Amino acid sequence: TSADRPFTESERNFLTQIRDWGKKIILVVNKVDILASDAEKEQVIAFVTNSARNLVGDVQAVYAVSSKLAKEAKAGNPRVWPSSGFEPLEQYIYETLDDDGRFRLKLLNPLGVGHKLVRKQLDQVENDLAFLQEDRQLLDDIAGQMTYYSDDMQRNFKARLSELNSILFEMEKRGNEFFDDMIRIARIPDLVRAKNVERAFEEEVVGDTPQQLERRVSELIDWMVEQDLRQWTAVADHLAQRRDDQRNRIVGEGGPREGTLAYDRQRLIDSIGAATRRAIETYDKDREAEEMAESARTAVVNTGLAGVGVTLGVAIAVAAHVVWLDVTGVLAGVAAAALGFLILPARRRKAKQELSEKLADLRGKLVSSLTEQFDREMRRGTQRIEDTVAPFGRFVRAEYDKIDQQRNHLDELEAHVIGLQAQLKRDA
Repeated sequence: TSADRPFTESERNFLTQIRDWGKKIILVVNKVDILASDAEKEQVIAFVTNSARNLVGDVQAVYAVSSKLAKEAKAGNPRVWPSSGFEPLEQYIYETLDDDGRFRLKLLNPLGVGHKLVRKQLDQVENDLAFLQEDRQLLDDIAGQMTYYSDDMQRNFKARLSELNSILFEMEKRGNEFFDDMIRIARIPDLVRAKNVERAFEEEVVGDTPQQLERRVSELIDWMVEQDLRQWTAVADHLAQRRDDQRNRIVGEGGPREGTLAYDRQRLIDSIGAATRRAIETYDKDREAEEMAESARTAVVNTGLAGVGVTLGVAIAVAAHVVWLDVTGVLAGVAAAALGFLILPARRRKAKQELSEKLADLRGKLVSSLTEQFDREMRRGTQRIEDTVAPFGRFVRAEYDKIDQQRNHLDELEAHVIGLQAQLKRDA
């Protein structure tokens, strides 16, 4: 640099490049002869020294010289030689660039370049590992969300099953009250009229139980389908958000370069996102719900209480009617039998027992079917999400292991280079 224009922008940029390549730096301030006093010279030297150290750190030495006075001294005016400041500069060069010094510099120069390249690669590797670690955290978050999702679904499902059980228990309670009122000596004339008793049973005991059950089962099925789709969509959106975050960190409109970690990762997430969107768009909630409802109908049919091809409500209504027929068998002959105080209580207990057993069987089959369907849908939903994120998970694990090995190798290489540099500087 020079005293008239110390530390210009071009000199600053040049020093930055030297710093980045690990070069040793000495400063030579020329044209100090134009400065009017030693105070001005010290001020310029201090400014240049501080500016350089703030920019590049360590500065080996600073020399203030006047090439004009040095040239005049060489031309035959040796009196101005000391004022030129060239003597300490030449002495430094001669001492530094002797045979040993030149040899050390010859070795330190490529070592500095090599250290720069290794450090640059290490910075990139550390950046990639940090980004992949965020991806690993994302995968852990998804796994944790799936655990919480499963727990919440199990808890809510049990609550909804309790509502179904309550409806059937209420029906059983009404049945017991019906039998207590009907099977007694005072009601023998009514018991003889079976059709009237059956109609009373259906109105007072069965009532709208089939419609309530069908409505609750439909709500439960719709809830299962909706929650499954919502969780699947949430995971896909989570991946898409991660992709967008990564895009925002990439400078330039062209995006990541082909062959880089960012490019491969973005392409994979884009592919997963496209496949997931297609699957969600073609997801038929009505069809999924109908398949679950069919499973519930099949459970009732399998009790032997209803035929094939009916709605769930009709199936439950038929089942309730069969319960009545069984109870009718218990009541049969009550009017013709010897009517004693022991016979009627026994018949009443038998009727209650038959009703309880039939409803328990119906309740067990229905709950078992819905539980099996729920567990099956939970497994399907979990598997679907695992299949969605599996390619991304494999990519993240493989890339992390590969880049971690690269980091270990670069760490060893950097330590070796630093060791050689330290040894050469010790021998100086």
